[in-house]
Amino acid sequence: MINKSAVNTFSLVLIYAFSFFFIQFFLHKIGMVSATPNHYNLLYWDSGWYQSIVVNGYQYSSGPSNSGFYILLPWLWGILHLNAWEVCILNIVLFATGFTILSSLIRPSTVDKIIWLSIPCVYFAFIPYTESLFFLLSSACLYGIIKEKKIIIWVSLFFLSLTRATVIFLLPAFLIMELLTNDRRHLLKSIYRYIVYYFLPLVIGTLVFILYQYWKTRIWFAYFRQQSIYWERKFNIPTLPFHSMEGERTIWLSAIAMFACLIAIIMLFQIAKNWLLKNKIYHNKLLALSLAYLMMALIVVICFNPTWGTYTTNVMGMFRYSLITPFFFIFLYHITNNVQYKTRDFIIIAIIANIVWLTFGSYVHVKYFIFFNVNTAIIFLYMLYANKKLTWPALIIVAINVLLQINLFQQFIKQLYPD
Repeated sequence: MINKSAVNTFSLVLIYAFSFFFIQFFLHKIGMVSATPNHYNLLYWDSGWYQSIVVNGYQYSSGPSNSGFYILLPWLWGILHLNAWEVCILNIVLFATGFTILSSLIRPSTVDKIIWLSIPCVYFAFIPYTESLFFLLSSACLYGIIKEKKIIIWVSLFFLSLTRATVIFLLPAFLIMELLTNDRRHLLKSIYRYIVYYFLPLVIGTLVFILYQYWKTRIWFAYFRQQSIYWERKFNIPTLPFHSMEGERTIWLSAIAMFACLIAIIMLFQIAKNWLLKNKIYHNKLLALSLAYLMMALIVVICFNPTWGTYTTNVMGMFRYSLITPFFFIFLYHITNNVQYKTRDFIIIAIIANIVWLTFGSYVHVKYFIFFNVNTAIIFLYMLYANKKLTWPALIIVAINVLLQINLFQQFIKQLYPD
């Protein structure tokens, strides 16, 4: 029997995504935006690198080359003989499928789903990037965890390890999940489950990717060498203030992502403390995993990112690695559905947020302080939305998100670096 809720969710994503593209043409027609998507500008930045793998195969050089990118999307792209628009359609379908799977597990409201779809950087799931594949395979893995389908976990994680490097975040995250959701007296059993169900498929998939690249380039660890040498993704002591190559255009979104990851760390620390001191088992596996993933995203970005330009840590990738994942949506669902906020909570959040904004240089000038505290106001809207007696915050959130989403996409197709 057809699951009506699943059909509705899948349809909602399709309607939103295709409407998003239609809006670009409509706004251009009435003169509100200056560019429309086409076969050329959809292939800017990472999209172009993936296409080059499809056309030319892997190539390695001392400068920038396509060996700095993973293989699963180019494989699908080439096998299906797709053009740029067709890859967009494929990604929309993949994302809709993953979104539907995730929604079946945590059952968000329709308003929740619309808010999630409107998050500004979700447009990456509609273009020839790997966000959709990562979202689908991660959601499939989560389904396997909840339904205890080991084959689904294995297959999804194997292919996930061929999709993008952020799969590395999951290696410690799965271990943390297994430990916190089981009795401390069963420590060895938890570690065994972690190795068999999570560690092995991720490592085997990564080895397959390394061997495939070697076969094509005759360079061992071509991806990792390219990333560390050209993109300078290697261990660095974090230096402040954090910055972005694109300045104010995207740094506000990285700051919000970093704030969310910090809150996730605080929540995870409380769960871990109860487990260590009281042997209190945490029963929400999905949330434990999501918090651990967001923690790893923050650690990797601030410790393994380059220091271009200002010679301080560049937080490039912060919002892509965290906000366009099922792990962030699970986190967002929890903090907007299972928590009621009081005045004291707003004050505490404002203090924590401004500590994060300080790391981005909000102290330099009053205009930067105001600029970053617009983020604080947006966070407050989500907290108000958590009180379901209030509906107006959701309307404001969606309106702001859609405007920002359109703006970021316009920047992308005008060949401005998307971060």
